[in-house]
Amino acid sequence: MRPIDDSMEFDRKKILLIKTGPLSNVKTTISGHNTCEKNRVEIIKVVYVKDCRAIETCLFARMDSKRIKHKKEILECTYNEVMSELAKCVKFYEDRDINIEPDIE
Repeated sequence: MRPIDDSMEFDRKKILLIKTGPLSNVKTTISGHNTCEKNRVEIIKVVYVKDCRAIETCLFARMDSKRIKHKKEILECTYNEVMSELAKCVKFYEDRDINIEPDIE
């Protein structure tokens, strides 16, 4: 999650609040977060996996030190950090590489 500002360019090395999880309906998910969080949210990357729970468990185990304790599903880290660890989890569980480039510019 990051504040949305049209003048802001995406910086892959900037510390962000990153939420992971399954998306069944993107519009519902985004509007739900935007009403509950002080900063508006934006989808930076979508990665399709076979077993979301296993991948998410792996990611959170690898990035436990980056978790915001009162919101355990949110990581405070850079895009590059989370994508590096996510790629390792997908490689381990699904034996494939993922595109780590952001879906936004």
